[in-house]
Amino acid sequence: GFVTPQSLNALFITHGHSDHTSSLPDIISTRWVLSKNDGQFDNPPSTGRYTPLPVFCAGKTCQTVKKATAMWDKYEIPERKKNDFRLTSPRADTHKFSLSAEPKVVWQEHGVSVSAIGVNHIEDSAGFLVSTPAGDLCISGDTGLSKNLISMCTGVDVLIHDTAHPVLAALAAEPPEGTDPKFVTIVENVYNSHTGVKDLSAFNDIVSTLVMTHLTPGVGAGGFQGVPLVPYLKKHQPDRPAGPLSASDYCLALRNGGFSGPAHLGVDLLKVRITDGTTTVHPPEGETTDCNTINGN
Repeated sequence: GFVTPQSLNALFITHGHSDHTSSLPDIISTRWVLSKNDGQFDNPPSTGRYTPLPVFCAGKTCQTVKKATAMWDKYEIPERKKNDFRLTSPRADTHKFSLSAEPKVVWQEHGVSVSAIGVNHIEDSAGFLVSTPAGDLCISGDTGLSKNLISMCTGVDVLIHDTAHPVLAALAAEPPEGTDPKFVTIVENVYNSHTGVKDLSAFNDIVSTLVMTHLTPGVGAGGFQGVPLVPYLKKHQPDRPAGPLSASDYCLALRNGGFSGPAHLGVDLLKVRITDGTTTVHPPEGETTDCNTINGN
């Protein structure tokens, strides 16, 4: 079905980096704007009474939530309250939780529960386990390979996991001549704070279906911060066709690393459905995400 900000029961944030939170102001504000009935009409419209969006976050990550709509405090919000006869302001119903090496249930409703656990990225980074009557899935967030996550995700139907290609490790190990050491440190930090695709073999025997997301560098990338990647790709795969990083590069590295189960590349609008423990993956029309198909198996 079509998901709207008004239809959300809860939102969970893995960590506070902008590429994981930049849509939060839009979601919070749009939920407010489109839910017109907050007491200003005798005859309420059909969109229903406004309720703040429940947002679940760990530690310092919640600071991002509290400031999400601050850019509109001086202009848009007062203007809409005046002209639309509003009695409320957009905000999140923030639920702050702490993280540890053990899963902690942070939300449950209608037989569905969400548990959080600490992972290896920036401070207060969380991974989530979603348990449902139909099946279970894990979401890693951004993390280096995490023993906590491996333990929590054992036996799940679907694992949605952050993924980095080893070409970054190769770039850090053999940077171009004259490269500033600070650049090498940056590359090392990026690679080490995410999970190398070959390391995903740690989940080979404990999850049903893997979906690789947050691909770093992304499919189609010919370079990383100005340094061409193709020479590094060719050095380790001499028979590789010339061209930027591809879906095949990720799938090949995954298989070479030892993960042999069903695996897909996460793309926008990919749908994953679990029904009675059976997982089906529905790519957007015209796209191929199955690693077996991509590798020609």
